[in-house]
Amino acid sequence: MDWFEIISENFMDGGGWPSEVLDQVAQRFPVVMHGVSLGIGGTDALNRAYLAAHPSQSYTLMELGAKFPDWLEAHRPDADGEPQAWSSLMVDLARLERAFHAVYRGDGPEAAAACSPLRVAEMGPEAQLRPHLGTRVLALRAPLVNVFMATRIGEQVALPELRDCAALLFRRRYRVQMLELNPWQGDAVSQLIDGVSIAQLERVFAA
Repeated sequence: MDWFEIISENFMDGGGWPSEVLDQVAQRFPVVMHGVSLGIGGTDALNRAYLAAHPSQSYTLMELGAKFPDWLEAHRPDADGEPQAWSSLMVDLARLERAFHAVYRGDGPEAAAACSPLRVAEMGPEAQLRPHLGTRVLALRAPLVNVFMATRIGEQVALPELRDCAALLFRRRYRVQMLELNPWQGDAVSQLIDGVSIAQLERVFAA
């Protein structure tokens, strides 16, 4: 199975499958909208200013939004005044969504052999303990993991207050998992991804 084409009327009429089924399908396969459904989710046109600055460089549109979080940051409505928390949250949500889809579409650990806890205990201090392929750490200005996951299933949640944190994204059995981390935890995982040894990591946090 390569992809699914969704006819939105099947999810609007009475008796259609619950939207949770569509969410499960979208977690596992590429999904495209049929015909007039291409505008589903909103009536606004695509941002022409962004498209002019960052036109598609590929025969697909998969990377069209790659620079959208940076574009949002550069065009914040509060750029000339006092920074507004909601503006930072919107930028970070866009970055989180981008990272989510990158982990979903990228290489994952499904074909890799897991390292058992017993094997980890036997490793020497100079051993490298690398996270699985596709693992990412994203620095955030607020705890947005629960907000992102709630909005994916149509729930409304209050936006959190600004607080430095990090998000850990990884894939397990072809499903993207997300965890909220403290900044120091995010830094530790980032260094493991970069290939530092267990001893090097211990020295960094002992300093």
